[in-house]
Amino acid sequence: MQKQNTTEKRQALLFTLLRISFGVIYTWFGMLKFFPGISPAEDLARKPSVPPDPPTSSTC
Repeated sequence: MQKQNTTEKRQALLFTLLRISFGVIYTWFGMLKFFPGISPAEDLARKPSVPPDPPTSSTC
């Protein structure tokens, strides 16, 4: 009975820590929008993505 109670407490604590972790990450990435030039993904978002040229087949 004691072991089950300890496991339930540990699961509750880990779930709470996971929720806090996701909250911190979500907030951090949200805050990066207000500071131009800091986000590492900013260049990727600004550059248009150009698909590669299709391969050409040479028939002899």
